Amino acid sequence: MAWIPLKDGWLDESSEGPYTETLQTKGDWSILRLYSTDRVSNDYLLRNTKTGLRHPFKSIEEAKQFVKEFK
Repeated sequence: MAWIPLKDGWLDESSEGPYTETLQTKGDWSILRLYSTDRVSNDYLLRNTKTGLRHPFKSIEEAKQFVKEFK
């Protein structure tokens, strides 16, 4: 698995599971792409492993903005 550091502090990753693909991570945060049975989806899931928070977004940028504002 290759982790590529991005300029905004996130790590670019591509690890695929049966229903999700992890796209980027930062600390306890992960941005995942959700797949349905036809493997097509425009939904992204932001997950925090420490707090258990799970929140859907329509774009990676929206998810990252949420993390910036999260307290």
